[in-house]
Amino acid sequence: SALNTWILAWDVHSLSTDPLNLFNTNAFYPNNNTLAFSEHLIADMLIAFPVIIISHNPILAYNLILFLSFILTGFGMFLLINYYIKNTYSSFLGGVIFAFCTIRFAHIGHLQLLTIQWLPFALLYLDNFLHKCDYKNLAILYLFCMMQILSSWYHAFYLTITLGIYTLLIFIIDRDLRNNISQHSFQIKSILFVISVAIVVAPFAYPYLQVVQEHGFTRTLDEVSFFSADVADYLLTPINNLAYGSIFSSIQSHRNFSEHSLFPGITVIILEFYGLFSLRRLKINEQSKIALIKISNRTQDIYVIILLVAFILTLGTPLHFFGHVLNIDLPYRYLWEYFPGFKSMRVPSRFGFIVMFSLSVLAAYGLSRLIESRPKIKKTIISLIFILLI
Repeated sequence: SALNTWILAWDVHSLSTDPLNLFNTNAFYPNNNTLAFSEHLIADMLIAFPVIIISHNPILAYNLILFLSFILTGFGMFLLINYYIKNTYSSFLGGVIFAFCTIRFAHIGHLQLLTIQWLPFALLYLDNFLHKCDYKNLAILYLFCMMQILSSWYHAFYLTITLGIYTLLIFIIDRDLRNNISQHSFQIKSILFVISVAIVVAPFAYPYLQVVQEHGFTRTLDEVSFFSADVADYLLTPINNLAYGSIFSSIQSHRNFSEHSLFPGITVIILEFYGLFSLRRLKINEQSKIALIKISNRTQDIYVIILLVAFILTLGTPLHFFGHVLNIDLPYRYLWEYFPGFKSMRVPSRFGFIVMFSLSVLAAYGLSRLIESRPKIKKTIISLIFILLI
């Protein structure tokens, strides 16, 4: 928290006095580009700037950004989910799940990770753009993408991967949208978008590339392995959980709390499966049997795939299974080897943010199915019960 408060104060000071030396901070003299030793927090600085200029209090600015991250994360998820299912109760629940999930509280000291609030807005306007192919939605998509990219390099990768998978899958499953690829206007807008992102991001990325060349700042596979999620992380409650923390304290007490707190909650898991599957009695060969039937729609299927990809990436490499390190290389190993930028990321388990993002959408679908045919008062009561359980 102290580091990020200092970064915010430095950003405001530099941009108001000597913007060309933004990355040459008053630390680690005589090295250059020392801001690139950590996150630059430029997007957060846009909020901090008027607060610090008026109050001269960077701690106030930090706390304001921290507080807003919860509000905007929940509100963004509410808008995204309501866009899909048109159900206020379920959308509100989805917003609560993502805004107040375990992994966010585990990283309460990492402001750059908490400010993932722009991701749901970006997905919302990406889908709008893909369906309407207009400049208005493209411009809004660009705004939220830039805010997310300039909040954290971790989230820049998460955003790129999530939007890329979403776009690919929606083109695969929707023939009408797939026809847009061949349209000249869509191609022009897409190229314009990519070039515009590159123009803005490049000046902020270049100092980091210089630091890598000068100081060799890259993450080793040993670091990746150490900060990889264990499969058990998704099943064990954190030790600070008031209800169940003591049950697994003997197992969890020696682990890195912030990087291994990935348990999504039993309620979230139940709602997710309730929205995806249905138990039905089928008559097969004159015998009655209970079968698990898939009932999910195309949007749910997209988020299931995003969830699975993010889950696999949280496991890093090699596979960690209930405290045992197995000699099994996972996909993260090859991304680390061949995909630019992955060697800059130390903690694969932070892909858990995308796991919870996807689960929030899927759990909202589950609640929507549960309350869809009930009267308003029952919808309200059931929704409140699930919110309290979460």
